[in-house]
Amino acid sequence: MVAFKHPTVRLQRDRKRQRAEAADGEEHGGGRVIEDVTLAEWAEEWWPIASGHLSARTQIDYQRHLQVRILPALGEMRLVDLNSGAVARWVDATLAGGCTPVQLAKAMRVLSQCMRRATQRGLTPYGDPVAGVTPPARPRRRRPRPLSVEQIEALRLFFLERVNDWNRPRAALRSATIVSVLAYGGLRPSEAFGAKIGDVDLDARGIWVRDVYAAAHREEDSKTGWPRFAPLPDEAVSDLEIWLTVSSGGRRDWLLPSQLGKVGASTYNSWAWTLREVSAIMAERYPEWAHEFSALRPYALRHSCASNRIRGGDPIVEIAEDLGHSPATLLASYAHVVRAARRHRPASIAEQIRHARGVYDTHTPSLALRDHLLGPAPTTTPKPRPRRSRRTLQLVENRYVWTQEEPAQRRRRHAAGTPSRGG
Repeated sequence: MVAFKHPTVRLQRDRKRQRAEAADGEEHGGGRVIEDVTLAEWAEEWWPIASGHLSARTQIDYQRHLQVRILPALGEMRLVDLNSGAVARWVDATLAGGCTPVQLAKAMRVLSQCMRRATQRGLTPYGDPVAGVTPPARPRRRRPRPLSVEQIEALRLFFLERVNDWNRPRAALRSATIVSVLAYGGLRPSEAFGAKIGDVDLDARGIWVRDVYAAAHREEDSKTGWPRFAPLPDEAVSDLEIWLTVSSGGRRDWLLPSQLGKVGASTYNSWAWTLREVSAIMAERYPEWAHEFSALRPYALRHSCASNRIRGGDPIVEIAEDLGHSPATLLASYAHVVRAARRHRPASIAEQIRHARGVYDTHTPSLALRDHLLGPAPTTTPKPRPRRSRRTLQLVENRYVWTQEEPAQRRRRHAAGTPSRGG
């Protein structure tokens, strides 16, 4: 019968073997002096090995965690001093500094991979110190509360009509356009803020998703890994056309830039804060919709697009392709919407928008804000062309000379039968 070894016993045995191997290597001139190796030095050696099989987007995320969260706090610490207690203190300090549990858990995963490779090299006597630290509790994932098309139009109308010191005409029109792009095009917020004016295809009635702007601008690196086309209903295209007439795009031709004409790391957070403030007011104004507006976040508008298109009877495969999902993922997230849609007569998303705008007219205030920013649109009726004088050759004293004559003079000359070489 084989005796069972407790995991703690096995761990102690492995540590003794690692110490013996390190001491033997130092005694014979081989190996490394592990007491002098810091985490920053080892991370510089570990990164080329670890990043070889990672995608470009994952490399950016790992580098961000290393440079922002791990190395500034633990980089100068020696590997022999980096135990579970030191990692636990780092976790508490990082949480207190404002890092979210989700981001901290990702940083812990990066640190764990780095330390596991160090353990294999015999550079640390403690093994993986992250394994003995409990990751921070993640917040309970709330079920999204999608908005109906009528609620979306009520939200857009609120933005368009609430023009004051903090919500100026251009900012009001921009917020209404963002709601339209997210709720009717199904773009992720990072995809909408990373879009350029050149990504808009008015002839094809939609937007090409190529770049994203989350913590940084990632060109040609969307979440799906390849460009995709997000179609828009005709009413949303009209909203986008109005916005393009007043938007300069800033220095880099951003589609939805801030008041300063740029998109940065704080652009999303700033607009998310604005949406949160407005949703609280909407919950008070419409008590019957308080359940939906009380938990409104930018990503909920993308959920609204998927839910409303399912209710409209669009094919699941088509919706999944437009949103950048697989059909299985879409069905797993919106199975309850699919079941509910079977009990009602489907109405297309365009029909839902037309019906909602019959109740909440958002087109008229959009045009009013455009005219306020640009001046009234030019009339289509052409102005009458003024009658101009004409330069002609006339016979004066047996020779032809150039003369300027008004229309009335020309009529009198023709009536008198006076010859003219030019006419």
